[in-house]
Amino acid sequence: PQAAYFSPEILVDLEIHSPNIDARGAGFPGLSFVPTIGRSRNYAWSATAGGSDMIDTFIEELCEPDGAAPTEQSRYYLHMGVCKPMYRRLVRTLPVSLPVDAIPGNELTDIFAERTVHGNVTGRGTVDGKPVAVVHARASFMREADGAVTVLRLAKGEARTPEQFLEIFRPMNLTSNWMYVNEKDIAYHHAGLFPVRSPEVDPDFPVWGTGRWDWQGYLDPSKHPHEINPARGYQVSWNNRPAPDWGASDTRFSWSS
Repeated sequence: PQAAYFSPEILVDLEIHSPNIDARGAGFPGLSFVPTIGRSRNYAWSATAGGSDMIDTFIEELCEPDGAAPTEQSRYYLHMGVCKPMYRRLVRTLPVSLPVDAIPGNELTDIFAERTVHGNVTGRGTVDGKPVAVVHARASFMREADGAVTVLRLAKGEARTPEQFLEIFRPMNLTSNWMYVNEKDIAYHHAGLFPVRSPEVDPDFPVWGTGRWDWQGYLDPSKHPHEINPARGYQVSWNNRPAPDWGASDTRFSWSS
């Protein structure tokens, strides 16, 4: 019911029956192979956006492998004491027709993607005179489709109990809230792939990418906010904090009540 923000709607209605799937619900056009939210024979599930902190900004100190002084355009960076090359590939070559002051019109410009061990390079500059690259590290990078396994298992009717529901959501790495109901139970799980940060790091600020402040693994899903049959008899999830003292992402000034 919470999906009707647009007309025409961004979702489609799906109903699928096969020897091992009986499900109906909402999915994304051209993307969903089973309902993303919906119901099977014995239970129903739904989702809202999670908005938890899965992205950090790392500042890479640039270097040159021959020991020369680096510049803002250097393609090497320091990590664990080693001057490492950035992964770099040509995305495409475009004709420059926009009124960009620095580039004459009617010329071609190459668009490159660059990546370090932490993530994609999004900018360059200096810190205290040192050339640096700004990098966004996202926990779900190159793992965006992992959550499809969870959605398929839901559609196949494998979450007959709330405990099975929580177990099925262990691999779901997109920050999202998931609600469950069967004939007698309700359950909730806050999904995502949340980095375990060094205790020296303030998650609201960028950190150096030299290695000392790297992520220390990921929070086990059993420690995510979750609940089965709360005493109050209902669950609420709509852009609110999923649990007491749970941190918001950098894009949120605060959680609402």
